[in-house]
Amino acid sequence: MGAYIKLKGWKSYGAAISVRFHKATLEKYVGRATRANAIAVKRRARQKIQQGMEPANAPLTMLFKGGSSQPLKGTKGADLFNSITYELRSWEMAVVGVNRYNNDGYNIGLIVHEGATIAVTQPMRNLFYLLWLVSVGSVEASALTGRAKEIYDATNSAAGIVPIDPKTTHIRIPARPFLTETMKNPETRMVLKRNWQNAVEATIRDQAKRGRRI
Repeated sequence: MGAYIKLKGWKSYGAAISVRFHKATLEKYVGRATRANAIAVKRRARQKIQQGMEPANAPLTMLFKGGSSQPLKGTKGADLFNSITYELRSWEMAVVGVNRYNNDGYNIGLIVHEGATIAVTQPMRNLFYLLWLVSVGSVEASALTGRAKEIYDATNSAAGIVPIDPKTTHIRIPARPFLTETMKNPETRMVLKRNWQNAVEATIRDQAKRGRRI
C-alpha cells in the first residue's frame, strides 16, 4: 500500500532549470559584470599611474617631461594614460591594457610595463653629440631634422643633453608594472570578485522567477 505522487508539467520545469536557458541568463548578467570589471581595472590602473611608481625618472627622461621625476605620469593628454583601454573577449573575459606601437613596431606599453635594455648604437651616439653641440651653441638649431629636431623641440632647446659616455653600452628602462600592481591590489580583487558574485546571484534569482511563473 502506498501513495503515489507525480510531478506534472515536468517539461516546463525542466526548461526553467535547463543548462541552455540558464547559460543564456548567466551570460547576460556576468557579461555586464565583466564589462564593469574591465572599466574598474582601467580606472584603477590610471589611478596607479597618477599615484606614481618607483624608480624615479632618469635625468634625460625628466628633460622630456619638463623636469618631472614622477614616472609614467606626464602632462595632460599623456599618451600612456590615455592609451589604457579594454576589450571584451567574451561574456566572462576582458583584456585591459595598452595596445600602442611606435613607427618601428615596438610595443611601447609593454616596454614601459616590463622594462627593456637597449643597446647603444653609433647613430645614437651621433644624435646625442649633435644635440649637445646645439645646446652649447656650436651648431645652429635650424640644421636639425628628423628625430634630432623632435628631441630638440621636446626638451626645449636640448638644454641639459650631453654626449653618451663612451663606457655606456646599454640603456636600461626599468620595469614599472602598473597593471600587475593594480591586479595585485586586494581592494581591486575584492571589487572584481563582488561584481561577479552579484552577477551569479542575479542569475539564480532570475531563474527562480522563471520557475515560479510556470
